[in-house]
Amino acid sequence: MAAWQSFTDGEYVLIQQFPLRPAVTASRSSLQKAFPKGLELLDSLRVPQTEIREIFSNLVGALQVHPVARKLESQHSNRTIGGELALLFERLDHDDCKLEPFLPLANAVLSEASDADIWKAAVKAIASSTRITPPSSFEPTFDGTPHTYSSSSHQGSEQTRRLLDAALRDELADCSFIKVGGFDEKYFEAKPWTARISQICEAAKGQHQNGKWEGLGDSPSERDMWDWLAEFQKEHLQNTPSIYYTTESPKDLEGSGTDRQLDIFTKSRSASASAEAKHQWAQVRVIGELSKSENFGAKFLQLARYARDVFTVQPTRTFLHAFLILGNTMELIVFDRAGSYSAEHFNIHNEPDRFIRVIAGYALMSDEELGLPGFIHCTGEQCWITADDSVDGLARRYGFRPLPIAVRRAIVSRGTCCYSTSDGLAVVKFSWSPAGRKPEAQLLQRAQSRGVEGVARLLASRRIMSVADLRRSLTFAAQRQMQSRLTDAQNSQSRSSSLLSGSRDADGRLGRSKRKNLDAAERSSSKRSRSNSQVRGTEITAKDSMDHPFQDRVLSCVIIAPAGRPLSQYISVSELLCALRDIVKAHRSLFEKGKILHRDISENNIIITDPLVNDGFTGMLIDMDLATTVGEDGTTNRSGAQAMTGTLKFMAIEILEMGLRDARRDIRHTYRHDMESLFYVFLSACINFGRSAKRPDPLRSWYTDSYKSMIRAKRGDMERGGFEFLVLTEFGSQFECAKGLASRLRELLFHKGDLFTQTDRDHSRLYGQIIDAFDQTLKEMGRP
Repeated sequence: MAAWQSFTDGEYVLIQQFPLRPAVTASRSSLQKAFPKGLELLDSLRVPQTEIREIFSNLVGALQVHPVARKLESQHSNRTIGGELALLFERLDHDDCKLEPFLPLANAVLSEASDADIWKAAVKAIASSTRITPPSSFEPTFDGTPHTYSSSSHQGSEQTRRLLDAALRDELADCSFIKVGGFDEKYFEAKPWTARISQICEAAKGQHQNGKWEGLGDSPSERDMWDWLAEFQKEHLQNTPSIYYTTESPKDLEGSGTDRQLDIFTKSRSASASAEAKHQWAQVRVIGELSKSENFGAKFLQLARYARDVFTVQPTRTFLHAFLILGNTMELIVFDRAGSYSAEHFNIHNEPDRFIRVIAGYALMSDEELGLPGFIHCTGEQCWITADDSVDGLARRYGFRPLPIAVRRAIVSRGTCCYSTSDGLAVVKFSWSPAGRKPEAQLLQRAQSRGVEGVARLLASRRIMSVADLRRSLTFAAQRQMQSRLTDAQNSQSRSSSLLSGSRDADGRLGRSKRKNLDAAERSSSKRSRSNSQVRGTEITAKDSMDHPFQDRVLSCVIIAPAGRPLSQYISVSELLCALRDIVKAHRSLFEKGKILHRDISENNIIITDPLVNDGFTGMLIDMDLATTVGEDGTTNRSGAQAMTGTLKFMAIEILEMGLRDARRDIRHTYRHDMESLFYVFLSACINFGRSAKRPDPLRSWYTDSYKSMIRAKRGDMERGGFEFLVLTEFGSQFECAKGLASRLRELLFHKGDLFTQTDRDHSRLYGQIIDAFDQTLKEMGRP
C-alpha cells in the first residue's frame, strides 16, 4: 500500500490548485447530521445501512467529477482516479457492496482533514473495495437487456490482455452459443475429402489402445499434445492443403501490431513452401489453444484475442475456425461478425474417430470451407471484385489494391474495411451491416438524386452474403452456458489479480464496439428476439426462421468516390479546420436536401479531399451504414428499434443518456446530436493528432467503463470549468490557435449556463453559427 500513501509534487500542486471544500461540503453536512459522534464500526451504528450507503454514494460521486480526480492517474489500471471512483459509485448501488472500505474516507471528510489526506483516503477506498467486491458485469438498459461494447476502440497501447479481455467478454457474452446442433454435419461430413478422412482414421487405429491415445495421458500438457500432433501430421497428413504449426515466442508471428503467441495454427502448404523464418498473421487459417487448465472462459477469451487479430489482418474473411483442447476435452468453435458458436465438447480419448476427423478436417478444408473470401480474386499486387454499376446496373469488375487503407479492430461489428481502387480515384468498402437496415447504396443513391453536396458518390454496389447464409442448417437452441462461463472467467481473474474487470470499452459504435461499432438499438432488438426464443424453449434454425436468435448481418460492397486522406493525415491545421467546416456544410446538405441523418459522425467517417476537383469541399462525409431518413419535420423515421447509434467516443451526451432513462425513450437522434459528435471529433483531433501512440488517450473516459461513468465524464468535461481545465489544457502545441474556436463551439452547443443538450427546432441557426465560427478562425489564420 505504500505506493498509495503519497502523491508527487505535481499532484500536490494540483490538489492545492483545486480545493475540495465546495465539492464535499454537502457530504460533510450529511455526515455530521447522521453521525454527530463520529464514525466507528458500522455494526455499532444505529443509522440504517441504506442511509449510510446513500451518504457514501453522494460523497464518492462528488469526488468523481472533481477536476483533481480527472487528472490523478490510478495505479491499479490505466484509468484516472475519477474513473475508479465511478466504478465505486456504481458498486454502492448494490446491497452486497461492503461499506467498511469507505469508513476512512468518510472520517477524513467528517474530521475536516486536509484535501491531500481526503484524496489519500479516497485512493485507499479504491484499493480496498477492489479486493472485496468485483463489479457487476452488465448494466441494465431501457429494455432490460445489457449494454455491451466491442473491442474496436482499443488501439495501440490499449490492446493489453487485461483491457481486451474485459472488452471481448462484453462483446461476445450475449452473442455466443454453445452446443449448436448440426455443427459436425455442416463442417466435417459429406465433404470431397470425407473418403480420405476414413482412410486416416483406419490408419491411425493402432495409436489408440485401451481407450487412450498413445503419448497422451488423461490430461496431456501443451508440449505432449503438440508433440503428438506433429508426429500425427508427419505420418498421416502429407500433401494436405494446410499444415499445423506452433510458436515458441510472440515474435514468431508478425503482422498484427500486437505480440501474441499462438499455441497452434494452420497455414496453407503453398505459403509454407515459400515462407520466411517467421510466420505472418495474414497466413493463419485455423487457430487453436492447448492447455491443461479447464477454465473454459479464460481460454475462450484468449482464443478470442487471437480471432480479433486474424479478422484485423484478414478483414474480408467471412468466418474463422478455432478449437480448444483443455486436458482431454476438445471444443470446436467458429467466430464470425455476429459472434461465436461451438459444438458439444467431447473427450478426445472416448471419441477417437471424431478427434481424427476434426484434426484432419482442418488440414483438408478448402479456402471457402475456411471462410476465406471467394468473392475476391487476387493475383500479385492486384485484386478484383464484381459489382453492379450504379447507373446502368450492369455487373463490372473493379480492381483494387490488396492492402486495406482502413480496418476496424473487432470481431462482433460491421467489420468495415476499405481499399483504394487501382487508379487511386475511388474506394472499395466492405461492411457487415445489420439486416433489415436500409442498404448504404440506397441512401447514397438518394443523396445523389437530390443534389446533396459534400457526400461520397456511389459508383457500384453488391450484396454478397449474410450471417444467416453462413449459419444455414445450424440449430441454435439458446445461449446456454456461454455467458455464465465467461462470468466465471471474469470472477476468477478478479480474485487472482484484483482486476477491475468491470471496465468495458467501446467499439466505438453503439447500436453496438466496438463497436468500429455496432448499433445498440439493433443489438437490443436482436437480444429481445433471443430472450423470447429462450423463454419459449424452442429451437430456431437459421435456415427456416427469419427471427434468428442472433444478430443477422449482411455483407455488402460499395465502390465510392472520391478517394481521400484520413483526417489524421492533414497537412496543416488550417486544412484540418477547413475539412471539419465542410463536414458541417455536407451534413446540412444531406439533412435539408437528402432528408437523411448520418448518425455516425466520427473521425473514421470524414476524409480530406482536394477542393479543386470535389466541388470546393476539403472535407467529405463517408459511411452511411447507420444513416436513416427523416421526415419533413426533421425527425428521424423509426424502424422499430430505439435509434441509439454512433461511435461511442464521439456520441452525444443525450444519446448516451437515452439508453439509461426509461423516461427518455421518446428521444430521437437529431441533427444537433451529430453536430455535437463533430465537436468531439474536433476536440479529439486537437488532443491526439501528433501525440505519441504510447501515451493513453486523455479522452479515454469517454469510451471506457460503464455508460453512467462515460456520461459523467463527458458531462464533466463539457461543463465550463471542466472544459477549460480538463480539455483545453490537453491540446497539442500546434493547436493552440484552435482553443478559441473550441470554446466558441462549446458555447454554441451547450450554452453559457447549465449544460444544455436539447435540440433547437430551427436547425439552420446552429449550422450557420458553427460554420461562421470556423470561418472566423480560418480568417484569423489567414486562410479564406
